[in-house]
Amino acid sequence: MARHALRAGAALQALALMGAGAAMMTVSAPAVAQDYTQVNATGRVLGTDGKAIAGATVTVTSVAQGFTRSAVTSRDGSYVISALPQGTYSFTVSAEGYQSFTDSAVRLIQGGAANQFNLQPTDASTGADIVVTAGRVRVVDFSSNTVGQTVDVADVATRVPVARDLTSVILLAPGTTGGDNRFGSVRDSGLPSVNGASVSENVYYVNGLNITQFRNGLGAVAIPFEFYQTVQTKTGGIPAEFGRFTGGMINATTKSGSNEWHGGITYSWQPNSLVSKTKNTNADDNDSAYFKRSDFIAQLSGPIIKDHLFFYGIYNARDLRWGQGYTGSVSAALTGESGCASNANVCADYADLRSSGQQLVGTSYSRNSNTSPFWGGKVDAVIIDGQRLEGTYWNTSGKQIEQVFGTSQFTLASGLRYNLNTNSPGGYVATNIYRSGGENYVFRYTGSFTNWLTLSAAYGVNKNSDTTESSAADLPYVRDQRNGANSSIGNTLSNASLNFDKRT
Repeated sequence: MARHALRAGAALQALALMGAGAAMMTVSAPAVAQDYTQVNATGRVLGTDGKAIAGATVTVTSVAQGFTRSAVTSRDGSYVISALPQGTYSFTVSAEGYQSFTDSAVRLIQGGAANQFNLQPTDASTGADIVVTAGRVRVVDFSSNTVGQTVDVADVATRVPVARDLTSVILLAPGTTGGDNRFGSVRDSGLPSVNGASVSENVYYVNGLNITQFRNGLGAVAIPFEFYQTVQTKTGGIPAEFGRFTGGMINATTKSGSNEWHGGITYSWQPNSLVSKTKNTNADDNDSAYFKRSDFIAQLSGPIIKDHLFFYGIYNARDLRWGQGYTGSVSAALTGESGCASNANVCADYADLRSSGQQLVGTSYSRNSNTSPFWGGKVDAVIIDGQRLEGTYWNTSGKQIEQVFGTSQFTLASGLRYNLNTNSPGGYVATNIYRSGGENYVFRYTGSFTNWLTLSAAYGVNKNSDTTESSAADLPYVRDQRNGANSSIGNTLSNASLNFDKRT
């Protein structure tokens, strides 16, 4: 009879996500090194009388990929099987003088890879006495002192109403909260704050590759929700090798192929009518804002060579469109082609501006689109049991096109200035192009030679571009501050920039 338990320190939020446990126990295990993507299966083997069983054989077989690893328990009944990919395994435990025990569905993830097994003697009899039967109990994993939470993304997404983005998964962990929304945008769900730190003090890893934004540390490169397998949020007790940050560490893994073929198509649509509106401000005409998005996602995985070579691939076609008008204050008494006194239909009162002789006028309208696709994949090769190679690739290259309308190069009387009362964009001014993202890839070798020697080596590259280009490159940037308007009458971009970053 297998029994499941939650790991120690889980908060009520984690209990709701992971399901109720049947028991909670503690176990000691030898110290082992931690890893970005893999886990160490640890625990003890005991008899039903509670005594440790030395010399028991613990064999694990990957349900997805078929490879097998084993270990023999020490004098205190403890075992360690190092450097296993996260996933579901079949455990078989056997010892001389005891009935063997098998559990074919043991889930191993970071922070949750310790199990205790109880074996029943071969000569055990059943009678009137109460007999403790063989079984498995998930126990506290003392091989790691890291505080945080690991979420199986696919499992949680089917049972919990969570938004399909990385930030929403991170916010399921205790000690996290939504950061200042001024660091987010209408295209995402903002950024998380971990243990009260700034949103720029977190680091993000995928399959061991650092994907934190280069220049400001605000978030990570954009990856589709469906590409993630697990997301671990480390909030405390973090070893030195994961250092160089003061917030949290977000350590994610991607999906992999298996011996079975899997495929799927997902389409999601977010219409503008379901997006909430915020109140207008002195600078943002928020009632003119709109945002709509659609995603088509295709996934396929399976074996290339059964038990030895596997692949997973994903393609995400995206269509994002958003826009908003912007405003500024000018003298309410000004007359003429650009005066509110002569063009009241394109001016408006706001708060107590009128008491200081000011009104709001439209300064520009921005219309944006991004239809850049995402694609990626992972290949796993099990050379022999205990020797494996992994390669992951994804491309986040994107191009945002911004069309600018109704700037102050048009007079109020012309009818081509952005009208904050009707939300009419006005006359076309320029097109700006913003390029971002790039290629990302990481290769990893893991070899387990003995119970005390495991070799792991990885090499990865994270590329990111951050460019700003204008369709009117020869037009100078001019800021008009006459009458307090402080608006652009030249190029809508003050500077063009070309940045191409690379991290290895």
